[in-house]
Amino acid sequence: MEKFYTSEIENEQVSKMSLDDRMDYLSFIKEYLIDYRETLHLPSRSSFGVEIEYQGVPKEIVDEYIEGFGSFASHEEGDFEIGGEVVSRPLIDNFSNWYDLKEILIYMSKLDGIYTNGRAGAHVHMGAQMLKSEDAFKRFLLLYAVYENIIYRFAYMDRNKARDNISTYAEPMRVELSRDYESLENCKSLKELKKEFDRYHGLNFKNIRSFKNFGDRNTIEFRMANGTLDPVLWQNTINLYAKLLLASHKDMDIDRLDYLLQRKKLANAPYSEYGSLRVDEAFDFADIVFNNMLDKTNFLRQYIKDGNNSVDTCESKVQKFTRY
Repeated sequence: MEKFYTSEIENEQVSKMSLDDRMDYLSFIKEYLIDYRETLHLPSRSSFGVEIEYQGVPKEIVDEYIEGFGSFASHEEGDFEIGGEVVSRPLIDNFSNWYDLKEILIYMSKLDGIYTNGRAGAHVHMGAQMLKSEDAFKRFLLLYAVYENIIYRFAYMDRNKARDNISTYAEPMRVELSRDYESLENCKSLKELKKEFDRYHGLNFKNIRSFKNFGDRNTIEFRMANGTLDPVLWQNTINLYAKLLLASHKDMDIDRLDYLLQRKKLANAPYSEYGSLRVDEAFDFADIVFNNMLDKTNFLRQYIKDGNNSVDTCESKVQKFTRY
């Protein structure tokens, strides 16, 4: 079954698997290792940029190496006494860019004293032109709001808990969005949402200039991910964000998503429960967002991790589930 579970052509509705098939699939996922890919086969209108935050090593040590990569730069990070961030220009999905990102992360991971399990984040700027229209943006917001808890746990990367400062720099948005999103027709406009939300939320809308044109600063920033120097986790996370934006153009059961959002609004679950494992929800989400088994399997592996719920600290990693 491995060829089926990792196929870029096959696409089974995993949320509708029989109990036996689901148990077999989960057993496979538990032992599965995510590989680094040469490309993600994203549409040509796709673009992304990264902010790789780190601590424990002076920025000057990173500067000289990064100078050799034309699409990346070494910057200070004002919140860290010792540390910095490596920032990219807008990148497209090709072999060269993924190769450079991998080389940079591997180099950084070998620096003595470097760490990302404190307050460091892994921020990704996705090109807003991937949405094409404000209507697609509203559909994206609905999908995001319903499954925000799933996205956050996935974005814990190789840990079962968010970094300590996440509520300060990447505050969850479901409560506010469920209030703003009464229906697709009555959702607040981008202009209104920009006024309501500052940049220190899970999503940052402040840089959106257009839903049609490429631009260095025309992006939706995803800020919730924990810091990491694992290139596979970076790539897999960028793939989720890209496919989440692209899913806004697919046929979705809007009425069902509206219903689910209102249920979650009434339940009013605290953010502290975002680390809880919700496999049924994750399967539903994977079927909506992804159109092949490889993407679904990679997503579910990073979401499930070691199968445990949130722990008290962000310091310890789960058993490694990537290879490169």
